[in-house]
Amino acid sequence: MDALLRAELLRYGEMAQACYDAFDFDPFSKYCGSCKYTRRQDFLTRLGMADSGYDVSRYLYATSNINLPNFFKNSRWPKVWSTNANWIGYVAVSNDEKSKVLGRRDIVIAWRGTVTRLEWIADLMDFLRPISTDKIPCPDPTVKVESGFLDLYTDKKENCDFCKYSAREQVLAEVNRLIEMYPNEELSITITGHSLGSALALLSGYDIVETGINVLGDSRAIPVCVFSYSGPRVGNVRFKERAEGLGLKVLRIVNVHDMVPKSPGFIFNESMPQMLMKAAEGLPWSYSHVGVELALDHKNSPFLKPDGDLVCAHNLEAHLHLLDGYHGKGQRFVLASGRDPALVNKGCDFLKDHYMVPPNWMQDENKQRHGEKRGWGKTMNFRDLRMTATSQQQQGPSCNTEIVHWGCQKKFCRASYLLFSVNALRSPPAITHSSNFGMVTVPSLLNSDSLEVMVVLIRIVPVFGSVSIKLWHRGPPSLLHCCRSVAMPVLTRSESVIVYFVPYNMQ
Repeated sequence: MDALLRAELLRYGEMAQACYDAFDFDPFSKYCGSCKYTRRQDFLTRLGMADSGYDVSRYLYATSNINLPNFFKNSRWPKVWSTNANWIGYVAVSNDEKSKVLGRRDIVIAWRGTVTRLEWIADLMDFLRPISTDKIPCPDPTVKVESGFLDLYTDKKENCDFCKYSAREQVLAEVNRLIEMYPNEELSITITGHSLGSALALLSGYDIVETGINVLGDSRAIPVCVFSYSGPRVGNVRFKERAEGLGLKVLRIVNVHDMVPKSPGFIFNESMPQMLMKAAEGLPWSYSHVGVELALDHKNSPFLKPDGDLVCAHNLEAHLHLLDGYHGKGQRFVLASGRDPALVNKGCDFLKDHYMVPPNWMQDENKQRHGEKRGWGKTMNFRDLRMTATSQQQQGPSCNTEIVHWGCQKKFCRASYLLFSVNALRSPPAITHSSNFGMVTVPSLLNSDSLEVMVVLIRIVPVFGSVSIKLWHRGPPSLLHCCRSVAMPVLTRSESVIVYFVPYNMQ
């Protein structure tokens, strides 16, 4: 695979992943269904993507008043931020510095997909209807798309502040505004989404080229490209032909073991002989994929469990991991960009157990019960966790400890571990780390095999501030390796101990 193409696919995939990381899907939160970060200016910064080179210009919302109950999330609180709306994505534009690197001003539309479960597939009506019936100006009445996707894209609730305008109206208005803001620049429109979000990405991409808002006054057309990650089929053969005929470019990234790209249209689809497909063209359940497919296989990755379940096979972080190691059909799987495989387990349990990365490790501190305005709490995950531990032994000074970031944009150290010793409780040696992840400076005291150390894996449990740890190694520092994994006691707020963090690079 071309290195530039890989970088592009990872970049837009991470922008789609940002929709998941920023979405509040906790039903016990008053703001379930909204974006965790109310200030658009802070959105990418709060997600660790400050150097992405993009600025978010608008949030997108959709009405939950449609037949996709497994897609929309609602709070259990009696008084909520909105009874009709869900946050569904955002529009961003590249800043001046990034635009110089790209050679164009890039407008990005990122759509949120389903959070984890796949039950939304059962919600699909598996019924095609003409796209022109929902005010999308298509002159051909035989161009049809899945009814549920069309409803999600075009429905609105006029008495709701967030979905007074449909998702379609919101995105078209913002794209048109940004085009007018940069009249004398080279522009591009890139749309990205995962799962159900990729269906919305394809619909909005088609809508932009069909309505012609990408055509400038001098008749130049702004290129429109869709990056679809594990997306379902959206429309019939005529929809495919119309979209490609209008110049819409679509690249679909799929895992061959994922069921979502195989639906809807399990029987009548593009894999059928062309003669049979033509005969079935008029049927309301005959679907066809649009664009070019890049097929990946998670069984080729030495990091992933080959027998992962359907949710794991559909996971977006897993797709990005597969992209990072893919070098072509039949080629050996080798990670190329430095993305940490630990990101795969951010929201699932897909990594092989011997890598010692806890499943579902990304959590919100105290389920957002305190902290910032509106009840938001600080995100507690392996990227930005901080904790302070104090020695029970009064012989030594208290010490602030820091978990080395699991993530720093695109490059990550493999893991971070607690390192402490019995002797360190009385006389804490200085342990430091450089800003280059994986580099550690340890005093000669700890290089001595006469000193017994323990390295333990930390996992945060957001219940009363507790921290659970598992033994990783016990013995001389020169013998650091994964020797066993046993349960260790839980440290509560009433307990404290000096601990030190060392970024140990698992190879």
